[in-house]
Amino acid sequence: HSKWNWQAWLVEFWVYAAPLLAWDILAPRRHGKLGAFGPPTTMGILGRITGALLMYDMCFFCGHWLMHKIPWLYRTVHSKHHITKEVRACEIVRLSIPEEVLEVGFSIVALNVLGVHPIARTIYNAIITFLLTELHCGFDFPWTPQNVIPFGLATGSRRHHYHHRIGKHYYQKFFHHVDRLFGCFQKDDGSLDGDSVRADAYIPPSWRRPVHGV
Repeated sequence: HSKWNWQAWLVEFWVYAAPLLAWDILAPRRHGKLGAFGPPTTMGILGRITGALLMYDMCFFCGHWLMHKIPWLYRTVHSKHHITKEVRACEIVRLSIPEEVLEVGFSIVALNVLGVHPIARTIYNAIITFLLTELHCGFDFPWTPQNVIPFGLATGSRRHHYHHRIGKHYYQKFFHHVDRLFGCFQKDDGSLDGDSVRADAYIPPSWRRPVHGV
């Protein structure tokens, strides 16, 4: 069990929120930009949110892969997130300060590059918060993305749980197409690019088997 407690929650909240609050006070950028956006369409909102999630996920894959492959980056930036192998929802804020900056920065880059409407940004923030919480919930519900999105395109709590256990698989956060493209998933013979996958007693056998031929 970890030493996570309410004092840590208070510290993590201000580490995350204080820079954003200070930035909004010192550089109130939103008020001047809202008037530049016209009324959004439903398809425009859906398209921009989907595009932003895909772009964010691609940026995260690159950063996440590097943090696992470069020992110095892992020790100084990412190891805090892997303190425990038992994932819980609170793990979404168990990040080092540099990693928090990267996480938020990837979203800002995706939203700004695509010129996402403020209403779509609000919906995007709600969706990404749900996906992050579900990813680290440690449960496999029938309605979770890996059981709803077809063709095994969602990473989901199963694969991310496996990533926390083993640390060599599934570097994408929400989707699975880039992991497939670069071979970052468990093969039928239990290998990953030449690295053997050690069977972990804490992972049920059904979780160690490929899902939908993956």
